[in-house]
Amino acid sequence: MGSSAQRILELGLTWYRRGRLTEAIVLFEAARECAEVLGEHAVLAEAWTHFARASSLSCEPMVAEHAFAQAALAFDRSGQPQRAVLARLRQGFLAYDAGDLPRASELLEAELSRAADASAERAMALGYLANVARSRGDLEAAEAGYEHAVALLERTDEALYLAVFRMDLAVLSLLRSRWTEAWERLAVARRAAERAPTDPMLGALLEHYTAITLAGLGERAALEAALARFEAPRSVAMDFLAATHTLLLGQGTIAALRTQAPAYEHARLTLRVLRGLEGGSTRPDGRLVIVEAEHRLRIGEDIDVRFGPRSAEWRLALALTEHRISPTTPSLSAEALVSAGWPGERLSPESAKNRLHVALAKLRKLGLRDVLLRYVDGYALSPGLRVIRLQSESANRSV
Repeated sequence: MGSSAQRILELGLTWYRRGRLTEAIVLFEAARECAEVLGEHAVLAEAWTHFARASSLSCEPMVAEHAFAQAALAFDRSGQPQRAVLARLRQGFLAYDAGDLPRASELLEAELSRAADASAERAMALGYLANVARSRGDLEAAEAGYEHAVALLERTDEALYLAVFRMDLAVLSLLRSRWTEAWERLAVARRAAERAPTDPMLGALLEHYTAITLAGLGERAALEAALARFEAPRSVAMDFLAATHTLLLGQGTIAALRTQAPAYEHARLTLRVLRGLEGGSTRPDGRLVIVEAEHRLRIGEDIDVRFGPRSAEWRLALALTEHRISPTTPSLSAEALVSAGWPGERLSPESAKNRLHVALAKLRKLGLRDVLLRYVDGYALSPGLRVIRLQSESANRSV
């Protein structure tokens, strides 16, 4: 029967498999607390791991990242160093999922430096670092990373991540609008998934990207059939992907969906691919128009945001725009942005950090997610972004 902590954990897994994440998270927390009291480090590590997975699907990447860090510590204490490495790799992936690319790179490169040359752990680090390169728009580096990871995994028994990184190669083809190549790569990924442990999330993602590919190929009947059979466990992440399918049928707009996008890598990727499907750019490049007299910001044809004249977000948008027009450093430091957003206010370091985090998160949600980049020393708008600054609609200055 197992201990009480183990039984609670199994009950949580039952709810998790049914897609009932709220109930599963409560039970994983209870199993974690019980295992900690009993000193059962192996069960504690499993409880942290599953809590992290459920939090990720609930689109709480920062919570999930912390949970994987705790799982790694518990695996080490229970004498499972290899599983501790896997948990730390997933911690790095969740930093990426949250959009913190410098932190993700730091965590993943640390694990890469420690991994054996032909190990599954090295392959996972390479594949996750390829995700970071893909987010930065360096598709060539991403492709090289995925291919290296796949080559290593083909010599191991890690079938799940072999399928995942093969799917990621297909996503690169979608980002380049190479629909036939994407179809061929997805077929290879599906064959790899058949040899992997059952994973409903991977299956749903493969169906999702297959549907997008069919739309790109103009196969309307096959697309409708694919969407009719699409199934995914209920979660914030999967529900958003399902919502994007209306665009494939010619209904709704990317602009409306973008405002609902959660902090989830496949949400961001899907919006980029859909933009390419409509004939726009899938790279975080394009045109930003800022109209100072109206406290208004526009990106492309999809995003039009009006701010309050005294809002911190508006001041931050102005500072980032000015930096993009006349950059003196690669990025604006957090301190410089705090001074711009809350001029004259005396804030404690913790309060300043929290205010800036909340304001930047709001800017991303309003539509700057693809163009507001984080660097090691601060933040900046994408170098590929063309900025047009207007005092009114009748005058402009551009770069």
